[in-house]
Amino acid sequence: MSNPQPGARRRMSVATQVFIGLGLGLLTGLFFGERVAWLRVGGDVFIGALQITVIPYVMVALITSLGRLDLRDARNLALKAGGVLLLLWSIGLSIIFLAPLAFPDWPSASFFSTSQIQDQPPVDFLRLYIPSNVFYSLSNAIVPAVVVFSILSAHRRRRPG
Repeated sequence: MSNPQPGARRRMSVATQVFIGLGLGLLTGLFFGERVAWLRVGGDVFIGALQITVIPYVMVALITSLGRLDLRDARNLALKAGGVLLLLWSIGLSIIFLAPLAFPDWPSASFFSTSQIQDQPPVDFLRLYIPSNVFYSLSNAIVPAVVVFSILSAHRRRRPG
């Protein structure tokens, strides 16, 4: 085993650097607020660069890994994933229905005004999950559509004999 030289420093991993930057960014935003709003441009560029690399990687990884599964493995994966999904839905719905019981019943609140609520456009679930143009979904980071497209694209052609 060779000992490192006394002046040599150990290099931080990229993940460690990202988490340190995330922490510094949160602290900067908390303590300086709107005075550092101009730094948002750098954050937007970083998030955009992540989307450029991560979303196509997810698409390729899903297509190649699911395409390699045989029918038995695919069925096992679907059953396990479905079970986890049902568990998470059960937990979420339980929290939604039980949360009102944790708060007192106040007849009115003076800090709330219905005039401050803006109408949100309705969610188009068909466009969210079934892409008519996968490139539009990729460029606009519509992840559910990319994932569904990737799963549906992952088919395996078997050669006879």
